[in-house]
Parts: sequence; C-alpha cells; structure tokens
Amino acid sequence: MFTWNFQYISKARLAEAFNQLMLDPRKGDILVRIHTAIHLEEEAVDLAGFISHLVPEAHIFGTSTSAVISWGKISQNQCVVSVTQMSGGTVKTALLPTFDDNDMPIAPDVLCENIRNAVVSDDTKLLLTFLTRRYHDVFSLVDKCNDYFPDVQMIGGLANTSDISLKEFLASGFVFNEKGWSNKGILLAAIGGDRVESCTSYASGVQVIGREFVVTDTAGKCILTIDGKDAAEQYVSGVGDNLRKRSELANLFPYVYSNNMNMPIHVSFTEGKSIRDILSDSHYAIRAVTASHPDLDMDSPHALITANHNVNVGMKLKRAFIYDKKIIADNYALFRRIENFEKAETIFGYNCVARSAIYSNCVK
Repeated sequence: MFTWNFQYISKARLAEAFNQLMLDPRKGDILVRIHTAIHLEEEAVDLAGFISHLVPEAHIFGTSTSAVISWGKISQNQCVVSVTQMSGGTVKTALLPTFDDNDMPIAPDVLCENIRNAVVSDDTKLLLTFLTRRYHDVFSLVDKCNDYFPDVQMIGGLANTSDISLKEFLASGFVFNEKGWSNKGILLAAIGGDRVESCTSYASGVQVIGREFVVTDTAGKCILTIDGKDAAEQYVSGVGDNLRKRSELANLFPYVYSNNMNMPIHVSFTEGKSIRDILSDSHYAIRAVTASHPDLDMDSPHALITANHNVNVGMKLKRAFIYDKKIIADNYALFRRIENFEKAETIFGYNCVARSAIYSNCVK
C-alpha cells in the first residue's frame, strides 16, 4: 500500500492533488481519512462528498479533532486528508449508531455484534475505530471486542473538537462520511486479507505507584467511593491541595486498572457541582443512576471525581502519574517496535490532549 497526506487548503487544491495521484480502484481498495479541526458537521460531510465525487469507489472515514498532526507538529485550525491506495487486501467501512431509537446507549455486547456483522471478516487484521464522547461504555466495548474477535488488532480513539478542555470531559466531537455525520456514532474501517499484516503499539508515559484500591460505589462515570471512602477526598489527599486551585493537574495523575497498568484512566476533579450537573449531557445516564441509586442526592454540590467512561463497582485501581522522561522512554520503545516491523508502509498516529498540554513537543 501507499499513503499520501495533505493539509487541506481548498477544494481546488485538493482536486489537483487527487488528479496527480491517479488513484485506480482496479489496483486495490482506496481508504481516505479526514481529520478536521476547522469544519462544522455539515461542512465536513460536504468535503467528504466532494472527495467521493473525485474518487467514487473510495472508502471515506472522517472525524472531528481538536488539532491535527502535520509535519511533526500539533496544529490547530487545520484539516489533514490521508489517502491510502491498497496493493493487497480489502477495506470495509461503516458508520453505526451507539444509541437506540429511545436514545439509550446500545449495550457493549450488542454493539460489538453489530460491528462484527458490519465490517469484520475471517481475514480482518486491523480495525480502525473512532467513537464520540457521548458513549460512555467504551472500555466495556473494547473488552467485548477482544472476546468476539481476539485476533483483530484495534486502534483509534475519541473524536474531539476545539472546545475540549483539560478541566472537563465535554460531550463534543463527531464522526462522518460522505453520507452524513453523528455525535452518537462509531466509525469503523476494517483492513483484511491473507497478505495483510499489522503492528500496533502505544506510548502512555504513565508510571504506577502505590497499592491497589477497589471501586466500591459509582454513579455512571462518577467515582463516588474507593475502598468505602469518599473518592474525591482520597484523590486530593494523594495529589495535594493545589488540585483545588488547578483542577487540570488531574491529567498528570490518572488511575490505571490493575489488569492493564500501562493504560491511564484520566479523571477530572470538580468542586461545587452536583452529580446531575456532571451527567447533564446525558439524560439516559441520569435515569440510570436514579434507578440504581434511589436514595442518592443528585443535586447537592460537592467535590467529585469523574472518569471519561462508565466505571464499574469492583474494578481494581492503582494510582499513577505521567512525566516527560517516561513519555520519552515509552516513545522510544514504541518506535523501536514499529521500526522492527519491516513491512510497515503506513502508520496512523493519534495523540491525546493531556500529553500535548504537559509536553508540547511530544509528537516530534
């Protein structure tokens, strides 16, 4: 396969670039990825439709983002278009709903089954996946996918927009293709074939410290108690009182699940908000918490610890922190693995907001 990357300037320049590529679907499937920090929803669909007109047979995969990675830098207010011409293997794409007709989240096992039916085949090797922040069962979904199709490598993330904040996990972001967009959907691109091999890896920069804790009570994505004690108080005592003045410091001190200590669970710390305030972007979450906790005070403001996904009671956690030298060490390990994969012809890279904020040149 061969991949070309363009920083979007105009439709005219894009059309000129595509004409120069002379893409030929008879030579192999074509995957076009659009990651935009400048287009609104309908504008993004219009751009995807324009590309679909240029290459009608292309599979188009688009997400909003808070910034793009281009020429070794993180750039805001830009859009990157990546075009891959396959020389072997096949591409399947799908945009599936993550909420049902009653605006309730689709259960992870049902969504996983829908994913398998839509794009996963016996020869699928790599699944590129993006969700929006409105779907909170993402960790459970990944676990289900590992059970349903364990031989398929997955990579991807959450679609962001420019209003993303290190202080709050906003329900922003959308996914799209030439047919439409969704802020409650999952976008998938499956690459498969007998000749296809893939290698995925990640670098988190997370260092685990201390003993193990058990989550003893939650309200959706709000962690209420750990080891039977107030979760927010426990968190502040571990990080320090500076957290009360600079809540963004929480991004430096994530938790990890004990069964996967390289993957940080970023949490946010808030004071003066109620559980209803925190869950206000999701009426289904409020209904679910009210049903499971009929005696819980949903409206009194107090300190809260919130994850970016639903956390289940009984999960085992450890404290962790992120620092620059560990980021560098993890990045070196990642690239050594990629360099040893001799067949690598194209790489998809994704960077989280927290790392770029604390270590500005981590992409380079």
